[in-house]
Amino acid sequence: MAAILLSDAQCYQKVVELVGHRPGCYALHLLRENGSRHPIHRFLGVDEEARLYIGTSDSLPRRIAQLKIAAATPYGWGGYKGQNHVAGRKLARLAQFVALHPFERLEISVEAAPHDNDGISDHREMERQLLRAYFDQFGEHPPLNG
Repeated sequence: MAAILLSDAQCYQKVVELVGHRPGCYALHLLRENGSRHPIHRFLGVDEEARLYIGTSDSLPRRIAQLKIAAATPYGWGGYKGQNHVAGRKLARLAQFVALHPFERLEISVEAAPHDNDGISDHREMERQLLRAYFDQFGEHPPLNG
């Protein structure tokens, strides 16, 4: 999956360049101050990829824009205000997380879903597989999922 800072002014355009308006999956990651991913301790291990959320959409750029607005809202970042994404709504309730981890340290990764011979994408199945693999490895879902 290709990675982009959520705070990047060109975030939407970069997602379009990478995957167009195709369906697919994305993840929200937490970065350290030096820009490397911040490992997250989970029930059965450490998530070195620092995934806070795994999601899917039939239009990745649109959904990433919704995530950016919702995640930026509790930070008061960029004048954004919105709650149209579950991960952003959860961040808004986590004042301690917002105080410890600046918005500029949130990164997204995106991957377009493969198409079958008829041009149909099963991005929801792709998300199910990613969440199942995460759960199998760590014994729980990413912190901002379900």
